[in-house]
Amino acid sequence: FFNPVTRKYTKMSISDLAGHGAFLSLAVSYTETDIYLLRVYAVSGVALSMIFQFYREKPLYLPLKWNWVFLTINIAMIARILKQERDAARIPDEQKRLYVKLFQEKGMHSVEFMRLMAAATRTELVPGEYLAKQGETRTSLQLIVKGNGRVVRDGEEIGSVEKHQFVGEMSYL
Repeated sequence: FFNPVTRKYTKMSISDLAGHGAFLSLAVSYTETDIYLLRVYAVSGVALSMIFQFYREKPLYLPLKWNWVFLTINIAMIARILKQERDAARIPDEQKRLYVKLFQEKGMHSVEFMRLMAAATRTELVPGEYLAKQGETRTSLQLIVKGNGRVVRDGEEIGSVEKHQFVGEMSYL
């Protein structure tokens, strides 16, 4: 390692190299927007920090103990993210078509879509049945997956809703 102040080369210890690596990993993590990669950088930074703390002239045991906790938490979170990704890859065909057609192009991640589907309920209506009535308080948002409907206000048809359109989004929001 070249020191520009002394203009001499100095030998770096394992501890020094690990310390620089830990801070480099931390710096890269600040630029990351993907939560999985952020966790990976956190694990590498914490692991390198532990090497730095252990291989010093006098090991720093208090931060080492805390870093074990942080390392364990991040590894568990990575496992959770990977499981969610694996589960989201198994979207049933009907939901997959819906996800690709409506939600993926808007930037929704497949894991978020699966959470949405877990909260959703499927309702099949017969022709003539109402999705919503004028003046009702809305407690749900509905998505037409198949078929269509009419929008009627004060007995007059003012519009229609078709496949892949939401019903009640304004009152729901």
